[in-house]
Amino acid sequence: MKLLDVSFLSECSELLLLDSDVFVFESLDMLDAYFDTSSNVFLRDYQYAFALGAPAFKRFSAAATFLPINTGLGLVKASTLDLDRVEFVLKHAPEILKMPQWSEQTLYALLSSSVGINLLGPSFVVAQGPGAEGLTLKHYVGGVRELAFTEGLPIIRAKLAKQRQSELMSVR
Repeated sequence: MKLLDVSFLSECSELLLLDSDVFVFESLDMLDAYFDTSSNVFLRDYQYAFALGAPAFKRFSAAATFLPINTGLGLVKASTLDLDRVEFVLKHAPEILKMPQWSEQTLYALLSSSVGINLLGPSFVVAQGPGAEGLTLKHYVGGVRELAFTEGLPIIRAKLAKQRQSELMSVR
């Protein structure tokens, strides 16, 4: 779990989380502006992807409402990664662990609720199907992961080939 990895291994005050099934098509320079906020920042999920039902989620959340986050990309303040809080939540809501695909995401949302959450804009997408036109980034989640290879990989390869060609032309 990256939640535990970064809690134990990082000495940074701000963390960039990036899953291996997230493909970046354009520059992420605009993310720098989000590091200046006091909130944690995540992708917007297209579904309720938490391992707790809404009533239980609200019971453990510091926020009045929840936002549909996806942790494939996240900018997280290390100070929000409160492992004592994680233990408390898991002790009182062990059902979180019955949905491992969403357990970590649920914990990030609960921990982030104390500082607030910002969601990235529409060019940062959690995949529901094909289509990458105009996207900065796409998270190829479980049900459509094959698109990472049939859609994402060819886009990345074409961009790299174009970049190499441009570099070769500038050397001549």
